[in-house]
Amino acid sequence: MAGGGRCAAQPPRGAGGAGCDWRARKPMTLTVAQIIPRLESGGAEQAVLAVHRGLLQAGHRAIVVSSGGRMVEKILALGGDHVQLPVHGKNPLQLIKNAQSLGRMIRQKNIHVLHARSRAPAHSALWAARACGLPLVTTVHAAYKGNENFLKKHYNGVMVAGQATIAISHYIAGYVRQHWPHVAPTIIPRGIDVTRFDGAAVGADRLKAVRALWRVDDDEKIIFFPARVSRIKGHEMVVRIARALQPWLKKNNATLMMAGDVQADHFAEEIKFLTAPLSHIRMVPHVADMPAAYAASQLVLVPSQVPEGFGRVPVEAAAMGVPVLASNLGALPEVMPNTPCHTLVPHDDAAAWARAIQAMWEISQDEKAKAAAAARHFVTQHYDEHRMVAETLKIYENLAKK
Repeated sequence: MAGGGRCAAQPPRGAGGAGCDWRARKPMTLTVAQIIPRLESGGAEQAVLAVHRGLLQAGHRAIVVSSGGRMVEKILALGGDHVQLPVHGKNPLQLIKNAQSLGRMIRQKNIHVLHARSRAPAHSALWAARACGLPLVTTVHAAYKGNENFLKKHYNGVMVAGQATIAISHYIAGYVRQHWPHVAPTIIPRGIDVTRFDGAAVGADRLKAVRALWRVDDDEKIIFFPARVSRIKGHEMVVRIARALQPWLKKNNATLMMAGDVQADHFAEEIKFLTAPLSHIRMVPHVADMPAAYAASQLVLVPSQVPEGFGRVPVEAAAMGVPVLASNLGALPEVMPNTPCHTLVPHDDAAAWARAIQAMWEISQDEKAKAAAAARHFVTQHYDEHRMVAETLKIYENLAKK
């Protein structure tokens, strides 16, 4: 648990109001509002969805506040509420307006705990929580930069200014303790649905559907790189790997499949330009059926170019029994199983990545089967979604008792 009230400003006028004192309510059934900028397809969004589901299954009320996104439908399908507010914005006036809107929501929906999962909405949530006497939970998902600058550290510090601070990995917990020594974060690693990410549960029809979506031949081998198109995720590195492996890819009938959302920006166009003259590398859209996409692949790449706060892709792939190569950065080393088929690679060395891919191809099927079983056991022991949800709900319930 962490208290860090020194890190953020006082609430703006209008964030509180009559009937807004949480301490007078002493709830038996909790109402928890999670706040996240957008509901798209990332790891933070998946965690929001899992906790939302867990709250409802435990008999509590669940609300998600966001500016919208493709996962809103999933939130609504589970039950509970979605409140659309422009909480993705960083403009100070917008932060104040959002705090006022959250204050009204707290009164109208009788909310007991706020849980902020990003810095901009956390400022608004903190102001509203203080005005209403509510506990605030925050989850630190990344090692935010710029703490050497006073203003930037103040902005980042909102993530340790509530009554409880959650770190999604030991790496992130170390980052928090380094920059805010007075804070003792609770480590709750992200989890995945291990029943969904199970190779035995993916039938031939789903495999066929994914391969048809990708337009690949029945005997074509897939080296899968799932990530939104971004400089930090490693798309340039994958292009360099493809360039180095052109003869090998052709010989082994293997294709590097880059699957993810593409935003209309210069970097996405640059990647398209770089891949155009190359064979055996393709860009495809985000895949809805990720378990089937993993099952259709022979190898998964996680070539992150900056330290990751967690690493959902290697955990999902490991649960599916698929070999993984990942950058030796951030939290990736701690989430990778210790098997010959789950290897760390220097993030900036294309030649090392090329060698690692070729070496993985030489591992026998028997060894891969043993590694797959060990990897799945590792994930079910450490990264089961149910454990993440239970530990998060325990924080909510403990705060409600105070």
